[in-house]
Amino acid sequence: MSNKSVVFIVLVALLAIAGVVFLDDDGGDAGHGALFPDLDVDAVNRISAITLQAAGGAEVQLARDEQDVWGVAAKDGYPADRVKIRNLLLALSEARRVERMTSLPEQYAQLGVAGPEEGGGLLVTLADTQRSWEVIMGNPSPQLSEGQFVRIANEDTSWLINRRLFLETEARTWLDTHIIHVEPTDLHRATITRPDRETLEVVRESRGQELTLAALGEDYELKDPGALNRIAATVDFLDFNEVYVKNDDFILPDDALTAIFTTFDGLQVALQVYRIGETPYAAVGARADDQIMEQFAVAGDKRAEITAEAQSLDEHFSRWYYRLHDAVYEPLAASTSTLTRKKAP
Repeated sequence: MSNKSVVFIVLVALLAIAGVVFLDDDGGDAGHGALFPDLDVDAVNRISAITLQAAGGAEVQLARDEQDVWGVAAKDGYPADRVKIRNLLLALSEARRVERMTSLPEQYAQLGVAGPEEGGGLLVTLADTQRSWEVIMGNPSPQLSEGQFVRIANEDTSWLINRRLFLETEARTWLDTHIIHVEPTDLHRATITRPDRETLEVVRESRGQELTLAALGEDYELKDPGALNRIAATVDFLDFNEVYVKNDDFILPDDALTAIFTTFDGLQVALQVYRIGETPYAAVGARADDQIMEQFAVAGDKRAEITAEAQSLDEHFSRWYYRLHDAVYEPLAASTSTLTRKKAP
């Protein structure tokens, strides 16, 4: 037998094996419509619970309350990342079946579509008050860059779909980690009191001006003017690393660094920052500062908006402690001696 004949036979055998492993008995077909034909926009809007179950028992439960707020069950209902949830729901509602794959249970493992209890893929369950949708998310497709192998729970046939989802089963990855956003240019004043009781005040007298260090003597100057901007940036998209319910089990040190940030509109955000080892933790509060509103002639409708926002934020903050990212503490811990130096003669 010639070398060409041997190569041809080997190729035919490999293709036959691939057909058994990846295609159903009918040889596969395409254009099978939506993964979930009844998961339309209305159905998506009614979904109130999502569960992700992985092999080994890892599980995330997400639930939507009566105020339309999604929460993470394992984190005492702390708000979940709405964008992440929306992307998941949209992906599943828009997913289409590209190709029929195997129906043989002994071949599920090669596509990652065996159930979690069998060490397989990730079981995703969407539910409203009346029904549920369940799908096992398997391996990404090596042929289709945005494709993934899936199997509807309790069905034999697996499919290649035209969506690829990277879903995590660690509860903290589903949290909305955003605490507060204060635009640096909106910041009027930051007052920081260190644990040793030294107070530092950074002020912008009016919008558009640069930040200055209050009570800076004529004989002194800032070592690095950018240091004041870094202090202001603390509350520019302030995020947390982890969150904890406020209760007696979570004990913080007695000494705290207190930083109060006040905007020109009168919104005041207070951070009490505690350091345990090298890790900063914080309790956060918010209020409306009427004196600042008077000083900068904030209009009545704006005052009402800021007051309502402060009340809502403070109510939310009152339940939680936050573990901050390590880099947050350093700008706040600055002192007059670290920020300034005597001018050269």
